[in-house]
Amino acid sequence: YVVERLTEDALFPVCAPELWPTHCRALGPQVYLRQSVLLHYAERPYWPTWLRSVGLDPALGQQGPSFSETAIALEAAEAGQGIAIGRTSLVTDALRANRLVRPFEGSVDDGVRYFLVMRETMRKNPMVKAFADWSMASLRPGGTP
Repeated sequence: YVVERLTEDALFPVCAPELWPTHCRALGPQVYLRQSVLLHYAERPYWPTWLRSVGLDPALGQQGPSFSETAIALEAAEAGQGIAIGRTSLVTDALRANRLVRPFEGSVDDGVRYFLVMRETMRKNPMVKAFADWSMASLRPGGTP
């Protein structure tokens, strides 16, 4: 088998640009987050994980609605409903298009990885090669589908 890593993901807060006006930047993450709606993915404790990684109290990450899908939480963030934790592979396009911004520095690696696995003999198949090339190009930072 051939195994190719598809993503180099990190987790970090993202929100709509209108939720991060210039005057809020002086507040600092602890004050700003306490005053904000935090959007959660119900299956994983992304907020406490990120808060611990940047030296903040994980209890700050307990308030706010939870969503059954990460994509829904990110859509809510784009709509200006709060701040979500984004995964690089899921928010790169929205960041480039300025639909989302990163209000704070600091990211955390949660250990989740995505790989493309195929039989060595299939690597030469033109359709499999095209799919593998497209997958790797579109999921890596700076890639385009």
